[in-house]
Amino acid sequence: MAYLPRAIDWTLDEWQLEPQVWGRVRKAVGDAPRSGGRFLLAGSAGVAPGTPAKFIEFPKARYGLYQVDRVEIDGQIVGLSHDVGYITNEQAFVALASIELKHSEPGTEVTAIWGESPNSTKPAVETHRQVTVRATVQPAPYSSFARENYRKS
Repeated sequence: MAYLPRAIDWTLDEWQLEPQVWGRVRKAVGDAPRSGGRFLLAGSAGVAPGTPAKFIEFPKARYGLYQVDRVEIDGQIVGLSHDVGYITNEQAFVALASIELKHSEPGTEVTAIWGESPNSTKPAVETHRQVTVRATVQPAPYSSFARENYRKS
């Protein structure tokens, strides 16, 4: 568990592997219903024992690890994801991607193919399984404050 500044007090990753966590979170929220934003539950739907999905930094540290993942619509490659992480101020997992213009309209549903198959032999890349992640194209910059205030011209 990690403490995040601002609204979230607890981050619980792969919480579904411990079923009692859900009951405890529900009780904590029920005991203080107006506290809002205390828990962030993250995990892969339908996690099976064995090899985990690709690691994601949370929150994002800017070191020298770069990755490129496919972005698809109906199994056809429409772009590439260049960077992924959690934006604390926006409380959102996001990926920076280049998408074909005809698929770049905000609201367009896409699928990111997350991770490698087969795994890289690079020592900095952990053993993982490749997974698909549903995503929705969003405007850039992601922050509405930045969109509305930094680019007025």
